[in-house]
Amino acid sequence: MAAAAGTIAPRWAAADAFADVALLCDVRTTGPLASHLEDISTRLESVDISSNKRSNQHRSSNIKRWTLHLQDDDRSVRLAALQALGHVTQPGDAEATRAVVQRTSDGDLGVRRAAVKLLPQVARDCNEAGLASAERLHDEDRSVRLLAVAALASAAVPADDACISALSAATIDADWSVRLAAVEALEQAAESSALEGLVTIATLIARLKDEVWNVRLAAIHALSKTDGRWNHQTVANVAALLQDENSDVRRAAAGALAEVAEAGNSSAAQALAPHLESDDIGVRRIAVESMAALTEREPRGIGRPVSALAMRLEDQDGDVRRAALKALAHVAVQGDNRALAALAARLEHHDWHVRYAAVQALAEVALHGNDRALAALLLARRMKDWYVRWAAGEAVARIRRRRRCVDES
Repeated sequence: MAAAAGTIAPRWAAADAFADVALLCDVRTTGPLASHLEDISTRLESVDISSNKRSNQHRSSNIKRWTLHLQDDDRSVRLAALQALGHVTQPGDAEATRAVVQRTSDGDLGVRRAAVKLLPQVARDCNEAGLASAERLHDEDRSVRLLAVAALASAAVPADDACISALSAATIDADWSVRLAAVEALEQAAESSALEGLVTIATLIARLKDEVWNVRLAAIHALSKTDGRWNHQTVANVAALLQDENSDVRRAAAGALAEVAEAGNSSAAQALAPHLESDDIGVRRIAVESMAALTEREPRGIGRPVSALAMRLEDQDGDVRRAALKALAHVAVQGDNRALAALAARLEHHDWHVRYAAVQALAEVALHGNDRALAALLLARRMKDWYVRWAAGEAVARIRRRRRCVDES
């Protein structure tokens, strides 16, 4: 392995140059450069440049040459050999993969890091690459551990339980950036039909209590990909983050609960309902919009918080007001007098936006044959605001046309 004294400098210079030109596969250049990587007294035989065998045959000889130089005693040569392999190796090449896997445990940090980084490029569905990546999760260097997580999340390793177990173990790494990368990799795995059932919800729930908000946020996103497996305890853990100190985490938790609630999880809907009056406008908006979607699908559902929804008709945010009136309209259509009374009362509100929203909601209710809603609209036609009078008049005319059509039919 050791070379004669005084030859390291030319070997390194040749290696550095070769790494830059190897991708071109030009034997007129790579042949002479590669010769300097051998003992100074031994030259490689010249390569026939007149033939047309530059691709597979030449590539294979380069790979053999570079895998040999991965054993060199000089770290610079090993690094250059790894760089060159990255240029000339096709994904899945067994010989190159074995050589790179060996270097993932190199005693030199730079070589070790370069080898782990190269694994996703050269290996394909390789058990040895998976084992090597999992081993590097215990590396003393944070950057190597991060690269190992990336390798486990790539096509370099088999998508199986061993891969998920290794990534799950990385979620408790001492460094938050490694934990974050591992959780994000598990989110990616949860989106895969082949791995979805292997991702352990308990692993992600544990990260909901991480001291770093980025990790908590990533855990919520990952859990949202497993919403079909949420139980009451999962809902409770996510709902606890509606009070998180970070607004991004709070809103992500609200969004995840809304998705689960709209998929039919009643405990998620119940957990979200108290936050119709949240101080966080983002959480409030998501909660109200979720209730609007739920009432549209199931107006008689689990007991809608009518008074809280009615209060949201006065919200400073237009999206919240619109979602609230939509929800209340769906409830009122089913004959809920509390919802109807809440809408009618807003016709006298001091804010014209609220009055206008109330007219729109009452019109929706009246279109379904509710005479009390129609009576409220008739009164609204005599209000002082021309835009409210106009909206009420248009709604009444539309209702009468529809009723006339029904009678004639």
